[in-house]
Amino acid sequence: MEIDAALALRLNMPPSYPLIHRVWIGGMAVLSQLEAKAPFRAVLEELLPGFTDD
Repeated sequence: MEIDAALALRLNMPPSYPLIHRVWIGGMAVLSQLEAKAPFRAVLEELLPGFTDD
């Protein structure tokens, strides 16, 4: 599935959203480099309602 460049430019996000995504991605990158092991799925199931809903 390709994303149309024109569509991507029309998407409007509040200015704070890209910052939140940037922090998440940066955190995941650090954890990946540290080869950290933790019960991430259990944490997501607890904190994100609907994460495991089918």
